[in-house]
Amino acid sequence: MRLADVPIRVKLSLTIAVSLLTFIGVVWFYTFILSECLANNQTLLQREIRLQSLGQEMNIHLLTARRAEKDYLNRLDPAQPEQLRAAVGELLHRNTELLALARQSERENLVARATTIEEGMQRYLEAFKRVVEAQEEIGLTPETGHQGRFRQAAHDLEDMLAPLRWEGIHGEVAELLMLEIAWVLEGGENFLDQLPALTTALRESLQADEGLRSRFAGVITLLGDSRRAEAWRRLPAANRKSILQQPLHKELNRLRMELDSYSVSRGLLLYLELRRTEKNYLLRGEAEYLQKATELLQELGRQVAKAQIPEEVRNRMSAALDTYRVAFLALVQKRTNLLEQVENMRLASHQVEPLTREISALSSTLARDTARKTKEYGERWAGILMLFSFCSILLTGLVLSTIISSVTRSLNRLWRYSKDVATGRFDAVPVATGGDEIGHLAE
Repeated sequence: MRLADVPIRVKLSLTIAVSLLTFIGVVWFYTFILSECLANNQTLLQREIRLQSLGQEMNIHLLTARRAEKDYLNRLDPAQPEQLRAAVGELLHRNTELLALARQSERENLVARATTIEEGMQRYLEAFKRVVEAQEEIGLTPETGHQGRFRQAAHDLEDMLAPLRWEGIHGEVAELLMLEIAWVLEGGENFLDQLPALTTALRESLQADEGLRSRFAGVITLLGDSRRAEAWRRLPAANRKSILQQPLHKELNRLRMELDSYSVSRGLLLYLELRRTEKNYLLRGEAEYLQKATELLQELGRQVAKAQIPEEVRNRMSAALDTYRVAFLALVQKRTNLLEQVENMRLASHQVEPLTREISALSSTLARDTARKTKEYGERWAGILMLFSFCSILLTGLVLSTIISSVTRSLNRLWRYSKDVATGRFDAVPVATGGDEIGHLAE
């Protein structure tokens, strides 16, 4: 069917319909572009807000992990490692989300930071695991782990050096023996007045020492006789020498001779200085304390070697000293290993800390990027809208031009026929141009 055969009313309706459709299409496309721009801007804005929130949350979880780390190192609380692992797990979960958002946003700087954070936190977690293992090896309390074994070795050495503590007892025994001799030779109430205090002091000293209490139980029992001073007072002067034949005097002499056989010059002072130096090293970790402790161990070994003591006792002292030395050096090695792991852990955390802060600080940059991308997105769609509008107008113009041309062509031919008749050319014949109303009129 030709366009010339279409009725004019249909042509006019078609013209109006094309115009309306063009207008509706342009308006719809404009609305579509506007909604797309707004949606894109909202997506970018939400991404930016989430990235900023993720940076803050990661900072919080990192601080929580560092606090748990310090609580564990300072208080050796066995519950802290689990809290640290939970905090690091949350941080890594947030970092995974951050990495996904950074890749969606095509932000290579954020992708690089997130990747570095993940690697650093994995190193931190692995280093902390080794710290916990090293600390458990050393011991969470003074009684557990290698710390407990070292403490036991120190106590064993102290017990073996018990004769070093007997110098005070030796003096008390000597003073009591001298008092007996002075009473025998001189008499005098002043000697008897001192006797109860001396016997009580010596008895308490013997009872306080585990090494002597069992071996000299008889002496302790004899010293407990509170009537001795009165008994001595009733003795005639001629019979005072009998005191030197009594069991107490014999037991005191035996005790004195045994105490005389144990002599380690400067040993107790060296041991006390060694323990003080050892504690200073374990607390401060300074090399000079380790060097001094080594020198004191060597000096104490020399003192034991040249001491005038029974060979059996010397061998036991040397064995206890060797056990102490081995335990101390092993503890030093384990502590050095622990400090290395702690340093590795801190280096890993120090690598991550500035990155998490940078992510939070990037919010202003992200805002500018969001505004720029929104502008670029809007400009791109504005160009598309202009092209669509131009094409729509052009198409509408072509359709309208075709419709109007079909109407005006018939009118022009009818107008030329009317002009011919007006000039007297009655033989002119109107040309039928179509099946519309003008074509029918021409017929």
